[in-house]
Amino acid sequence: RAALRWSQLPPLPEPLGVAGAFAGVSGGALLVAGGANFPNKLPWEGGKKVWHDTVFVLEQPDGHWRKAGQLPRPVGYGVSVSHQDAVICVGGSDGTRHYADVFRLRWRGGQVAIEPLPALPIALANMSGAVVSHTLFIAGGTETPGELWATNRLFALALDEAKPAWRELEPVPGPPRLLAAAAAHDG
Repeated sequence: RAALRWSQLPPLPEPLGVAGAFAGVSGGALLVAGGANFPNKLPWEGGKKVWHDTVFVLEQPDGHWRKAGQLPRPVGYGVSVSHQDAVICVGGSDGTRHYADVFRLRWRGGQVAIEPLPALPIALANMSGAVVSHTLFIAGGTETPGELWATNRLFALALDEAKPAWRELEPVPGPPRLLAAAAAHDG
């Protein structure tokens, strides 16, 4: 078993960083998009959370981050997965509402492209997601801001179909969850 080697990448140009950003790899580059932070005051000092729409790109591990574009709106706390040289971004929120939007971010020829995919059947944020083979699974999360309750609904999107469409599966066993982790390994 090979030992893991960790190294630190350059910090994002956003001095405070961002929480809940979409992130993944496309075109050999790391993309980080959206997210939120508290730019004026910390939350315990009465600061107001601000959502962002900037897409940053890091083309080389020893390179520099730069702004590569903008999302359709400021958003964070959705799901992102890397699949077939794209970053798929699902749902999220902006503090006022949650979204059902789904799109691919692709890094090609020094530019970021945004390609729409079918929207989720419901708006969700703070959910979990993973790709198994070519199917994207989205589980749990919250349907409205406030995080007072969660869902255990499960949705699937077959990304390899000519006209992909979301389908709802049996709920995830156990209690509803938000901000849970999900992953896939070896299909």
